[in-house]
Amino acid sequence: MHWIYLALGAAIFLSLASMLEKKILRHEHAFEFSVAFSPLVAVLTWLTLGSRFVPPQNPVVWLIIYIASWCGVFSFYFSCKTVRHLQISSSSPILALAPGVTAVLAFVLLGEKFGIWQLAGLLVMLFGAMWIESVPSRVVIWLRKMYTSGVGLVAVLSLLAYGFGTIFDKTITTHMGVEPISYLIIVQTMIAFNMMFLMFLSGQDMRLIKHAYKTQGPWLFLVALVIMIHRVFYIEAVALASISLVVAVKRSSVVWTTLSGFFFHDDHIVRKTLASVIILIGLYILLFL
Repeated sequence: MHWIYLALGAAIFLSLASMLEKKILRHEHAFEFSVAFSPLVAVLTWLTLGSRFVPPQNPVVWLIIYIASWCGVFSFYFSCKTVRHLQISSSSPILALAPGVTAVLAFVLLGEKFGIWQLAGLLVMLFGAMWIESVPSRVVIWLRKMYTSGVGLVAVLSLLAYGFGTIFDKTITTHMGVEPISYLIIVQTMIAFNMMFLMFLSGQDMRLIKHAYKTQGPWLFLVALVIMIHRVFYIEAVALASISLVVAVKRSSVVWTTLSGFFFHDDHIVRKTLASVIILIGLYILLFL
């Protein structure tokens, strides 16, 4: 199959997963959802990709993967909190800034290219995010509200965790020789264990998971399945084309996810969709110029 169809499949399933997550998070807390969701993804990952698992031989690599798994934990948990507390047509464009954050971190930590065009792309992405509120005075009010409510800090933490996680992903799979499929299996399993650890650390027990499965079980399984399909499409696409091309196509999901705000009765959908398109343009400038 041509990589473009695989990348489009990844985008479609990513957008669908975002909508399903929003549906669940309207009724469940982000922590409860994260704890109940992670084991499902780990199990599905083993069932679908376990036959391709090749364990790394170096114990240091396992330690580094474990550190990377905590980036996955915090990225997912904070993104869930952002989605829960914002309209999906607002959270989707904000979280779409993640590749821009990754580019800055890759420049600082890995010395990767970040010239005038990359800076221009990042600025366009930030301008698009500000277009969530089109009137300048409202932008200031919106930013102040995001800050005082804590949602802004949570979104920033999610973006930073995603950026560091992506740096780990690239380093482990490119420079440490770990097969991407094997890495995905290990990191998803570790994320599940980390979430369970946090559950017990917070004074909760298995009743937390039982409650989530009792109230949202079918939806949790469905979103875990959709996420797993998205990741398979993404991995297969990256195997056939450059990661920049695949990410560019996959991130088109931000437009579809923003438009899904119609189903959740969000406000200002047209303006927010325009914001997501501007962010995509900035991403293309950042990746390809």
